[in-house]
Amino acid sequence: MQTVRVEWYVEIDSALIYHVQLQEVFDSHPASPSSERVKVCFKVLQGIAEQIGPFSTIMEIIMKDLKNSIFSSIVTSSDKEPFYENVPYFVLMERDEDSAAHKEAIDELQQKLKFRENDLEILYRTNLALKQKIADFEQYVEDLNSQISDYKNQIDIQKTEQDALKTAFAATEEQHLKTIGELQAAHAQAQSVIEKLTVFKGTNTDNQKEKSDKTQIESIKLKDIKMDANGMLKYDLVQSKKIERQFSEMMDYLLDDFDLNLSQVFRKREIMIGLSGGTNSESIKSIDAELNEHINQFKNRSARYLDELDLLTKHVSGLNLQEKKNEMIAKLPTIDPYSDFAVRKYSLVCETSKNGKDFNVLDSCEQCEKCGVRVLLCPHAPLKTKHVTIPPHTTHLKFSQPSLLYKSSLKITEQEALLKHTLITEDEDPLVSANFYRIWKDFYYKRGGTKPASNRNMPIPKVLGIIQELYDQRWKIETLDFDSTEDRPEIERFVDCFYKSFQDRYIFPQFSMKAIHDFFTSLQAIEKSDPYVAVFCQHLAGKEEEVWKYIYLVKNLFYSDSREFNMGIYEEKLKIIYPDRRFSKALDKFDTQLTGTLSAKDFTVAMTKILPPASTKEIIIRYALAAKEFGEDNVTVDRLTSIASYMVAATAYKSNWEVKSQISAKFANQHVSNMNINDNEDGEEEESNGKKSA
Repeated sequence: MQTVRVEWYVEIDSALIYHVQLQEVFDSHPASPSSERVKVCFKVLQGIAEQIGPFSTIMEIIMKDLKNSIFSSIVTSSDKEPFYENVPYFVLMERDEDSAAHKEAIDELQQKLKFRENDLEILYRTNLALKQKIADFEQYVEDLNSQISDYKNQIDIQKTEQDALKTAFAATEEQHLKTIGELQAAHAQAQSVIEKLTVFKGTNTDNQKEKSDKTQIESIKLKDIKMDANGMLKYDLVQSKKIERQFSEMMDYLLDDFDLNLSQVFRKREIMIGLSGGTNSESIKSIDAELNEHINQFKNRSARYLDELDLLTKHVSGLNLQEKKNEMIAKLPTIDPYSDFAVRKYSLVCETSKNGKDFNVLDSCEQCEKCGVRVLLCPHAPLKTKHVTIPPHTTHLKFSQPSLLYKSSLKITEQEALLKHTLITEDEDPLVSANFYRIWKDFYYKRGGTKPASNRNMPIPKVLGIIQELYDQRWKIETLDFDSTEDRPEIERFVDCFYKSFQDRYIFPQFSMKAIHDFFTSLQAIEKSDPYVAVFCQHLAGKEEEVWKYIYLVKNLFYSDSREFNMGIYEEKLKIIYPDRRFSKALDKFDTQLTGTLSAKDFTVAMTKILPPASTKEIIIRYALAAKEFGEDNVTVDRLTSIASYMVAATAYKSNWEVKSQISAKFANQHVSNMNINDNEDGEEEESNGKKSA
C-alpha cells in the first residue's frame, strides 16, 4: 500500500512538469505552427512514452510516423551543436516564401544599384566638366589679374605723365596769365589813349566835302564841342560817372564774395560742431582762423577800394565845382566868342624834330585856352617879344595852325543822362507801399544812405536766410534772464539792431549801407508774395510787434511734439496759441478812463494777476518796447493783447508747454466780467478760494 502511493505521487509530479513546459513554450511562441512548439511536444511525448510501460512501443511508432510527416528529411545547417537539424515542412515553406520575397528585394536593389551606378557615372562626368570649367575660370581670373596689373602700371605711368603735364600746364598757364595781364594793362592803356585821341580828332580834313552828307546825318546824334577847358571838363565828368558805375559794380563783387565766404565758413563750423560736439577742438579753431583770415582780407580790399573811391569822389567834386564856376563865368559879359574864332587863324604852332619824321610841340610855348594847344604866336595873348629856346640836336622846325573845331564821339543823350539827370530815390516812387515808404525815408534821411549806381539782386533763399539770422540774433537779445539781479540794459529798437547787425558784418559804413540797400531792394520785390516777409517789413518800418516772436514760439510748439497729430492735440495747442479772445476783454477792465490804452503800471498789475509766473522785469521791458512806437503810457489795448498772448506762449514754452499751470485759476475758470479790479476784493476772493479748496 505504501509503494503504490509513492508511484502515484511521482506520476503526478511528472505530469505537472510536462504541463508547465508546454505552457511555457506556448506562451513564448503563441503563433502556430511553430518549430519550437513541435520540438517541445515531441520531447514531452518521448517522456510520456518512457513512463506508460507496455504502450511505450506503440507511442514510439506513432511518434516516428508523426515525425516523418512533420519534419523533412533534408538536413539544414545550424549555428548550434550538432550544427545540423531537421526542420518542419511548414518552416521550409516559410523559408521558401521568404527566399522569394528576398529575391524580389534583391532584384529591386540590384536595379536601384544600376540606377545608382548610372547616376554616379553622370555625376562623375558632371564633376569632370565642372572641374574643367573651374580650371578655365581660374585661368580666366589669372588672365584678368594680369590685365589689371598691366592697367595699373599704365595708370601709374599716365598719372606720372599727367602730373608732369599739370606742372607744365601750370607754368604755361601762369605765363599766359601774366601775358594776359600785361596785354590787358596795355589794352586798357591803349583804350584810354584812343579815347583821348578820339576827342582831338580833327574835323577839317581834306576829304570833308566827300563826307558832308554823312556828317549832316550824324549831326543829329552827335554834338560838336569846343575842346577848351569847359569841353574837357564835361568830358572828364562823363568819364568819371562811368568810373563811378564801375566802382559800384566792384563793390557788388566784393560783397558777394564776402557773403559767399562767410556762408561757407559758417556752414563748415556748424558741421564740425555737430561732429565734435564742442567749440574747443582743433578743427573749430582752424575754421575760426579761416574766418578771421576772410575778414582781414575783406578789410584790406575794402580799405584799398575806399581809398580809390575817396580819390574819385574828390575828383568828381572838384569837377562839379569847376563846372559851376564856369557856368558863373559864362554869365558874365565877355568878348563875342565869334571874334575869337575869327582871329584863331593867326595863331601859330611850332613843332621840332630830330629826324624830320617825328614832330613834337615845343615845350617852352605857353598853353592858350581859347586855341586849346601850346602856341608860339597867338592873337588872344597880349603883344610882346618872346624868346624861344630850341632843343639841342633839332634838325627840322614845322609851323602850323591849330585845329580850331573838334568833333566828339560823345552822344548828347549820354551826356545829359550822366550829367544833368539826377537819380530818383525809392521813397519818391508813388507805387511804393506804406511800410517801404517809411523804410526808405529812414534809410535816406535818417541813416544817411545813398542810392548806388547798381543793385545786387539777392535770391529769395538768401533773403529769407538773412531774415531768419536777424530774428535769431534778436531772439537772443530779448530772451536773456529777466529774473537776474543785474540791471538789464535798455533794448534797442528792432530797426536799430538791424542796422547795427549789418554794420558789424561789413565793418565799413559804405559797404554796410550798400548791402542794406541791396537787401531792401530784394525784400521789396517779394513783400506782397510772402506773409513772413510782410511781417518783417513791418518791423523795419518801426513797429515793435511780438508777431515774429509769437510765430517763432509756435514753430517750436509744433516741431517739438513727436506725437501723431489729432483733434485732441490740436485743441491743446489752440489753447496755448490763441487766448486773445479773453485777453482783450480782460485788459479792457483795467482801462478805467476808457481811452483804449493802458499805462505801464496798469499793464504790469493786469499781467501779474492774469499770468503770475511772468517776470515783472519782462513785463516792463515788453511794454517799453511797445512804448517806443506808441509813446510812454500810451500803448493801445490791442497791442497789449498781442503782448499778453506772446507772454503766455513764452511762459508755456519755459514750462514745457503746460499752459494751464501758468494762467491764474481765476482768469481761466471764471468769466472776465466777474474779475474784480480792487486789490482788497481780489485778496478776499483768493483767501475764500483757498479756504474752499482746503
